[in-house]
Amino acid sequence: MRAKEFLSEEQHYIGNCAQDDVVDDLFGDINNFAWYVENYGDEFEIDGVKVTYDPDSDVHSFYLAEHRMVWKRNPRTGQVKMAWRCETGPRKNKTVPNVLDCSKPLNVAQAQRTKATRAKTKVRQARKAKKTKRVNPASRLARSLNKRVRKE
Repeated sequence: MRAKEFLSEEQHYIGNCAQDDVVDDLFGDINNFAWYVENYGDEFEIDGVKVTYDPDSDVHSFYLAEHRMVWKRNPRTGQVKMAWRCETGPRKNKTVPNVLDCSKPLNVAQAQRTKATRAKTKVRQARKAKKTKRVNPASRLARSLNKRVRKE
């Protein structure tokens, strides 16, 4: 797989293995980087950093993955829409409709209300969510689209 095929437009170039300061910042030293290459192969992802290998120039390049595209079902309309999963920032691992929302601060009051409601109704919510994910056609479509995105 070529480096250009492995990347998407949401990733930013950090540097390559010929730059000692970049390797030291990401892996500690060149020996740790060599260990990762030996154990995980030439192309791998670790801690939000994607490593690609270009056999023509014999160089490993490092890219920062800031967000991933995912598909989600809108609970109000039932439609499947594209969203983003934040890889960094205060909303890490959260699904947001716009990439710019990843850097917005969290609403602490809303989080506390949600936490209290979830504590009261978690069993009922879990049962309902499980049935929806199994039965609802939009949920099944979102699941299959996300599987396809992960394979690429």
